[in-house]
Amino acid sequence: MGIALVQSLAVERVHYRTRAGKRILRETVAFFKSKITALYIAAIGLIVTFLFNHFYLHAKTAAQLLGFGAFMLLGSYGISFFGAFIINAMRVPWLLDVESGELVNALEQRAVSAESRADESARAKQESERLHNSFGTLMQAGVAFFSQLAQCQTEADFASWDRHFKTWLDDVRQAILQMGYKTDSVEFVRAGEAAEPVRGVMDFRNKQEERRRVLTKHQDNLAEFARRRLP
Repeated sequence: MGIALVQSLAVERVHYRTRAGKRILRETVAFFKSKITALYIAAIGLIVTFLFNHFYLHAKTAAQLLGFGAFMLLGSYGISFFGAFIINAMRVPWLLDVESGELVNALEQRAVSAESRADESARAKQESERLHNSFGTLMQAGVAFFSQLAQCQTEADFASWDRHFKTWLDDVRQAILQMGYKTDSVEFVRAGEAAEPVRGVMDFRNKQEERRRVLTKHQDNLAEFARRRLP
C-alpha cells in the first residue's frame, strides 16, 4: 500500500527544473508585492513634489526632478526585484530539497503506519480465530458430556463423570479469565445453581437428569458468553 502510494505520487510529480523555476518566480513576485505599498507611497510623494515645485515654486526643474526621482525609484525597485530573484534562485533549491525530504518522511510514516495497521489487523484476526477455535472445542466437549452421561448408571460412573465435568468447568473458567472477564467466569461457574432440582427417588435416571439440567445451564451460559464477548 505504501509503495503504491509512493509510485503514484512519483508519476504525478512535475520535473524538478519546472518546479524550481515556478517557485523562484512565485517567491520573487511575493517579495515584490510585499513592497508595492511603499512603491505607491513613493510615487505619490514624487507627484506631490512635482506639483508643488511646478505650481507653487514655479521651478523650471520640476519635470527634470520628477524624471530623475522616477528613474531612481523604478531603478531601486528593479534592483530589489533582481536581487530577490538571485537570492531566491539560491535558496529555492534548498527549500525544495527540504520539502522533498519532509514529503519522503511523511510517505514513509504513512507506509509504516499502514503496515502497522495491517499487522494489527492480522494479529487481531489470528487471535479471533484462536479464541473461536478454543471456545468451540470447549463447547463441543460440553456437548460430549450429554452422551457420556447417558451411559452412567453406577456410583463409579457418576464419580468419573463428575471429575471430568469439574475439570471442564475449570478449563472454561480459566479461558474466560484469560480474556479478562472475571465476572463472567464467576457467572459461568455458578450457572448450574439455577438448574431446577429433580424430585423423587434419586435412582440413576434421576441422577442423570439432575446432572443434565446443570450441564444445560452451563452450556447455555457459555454459548451466551461466546455470543457477547468473542471478537
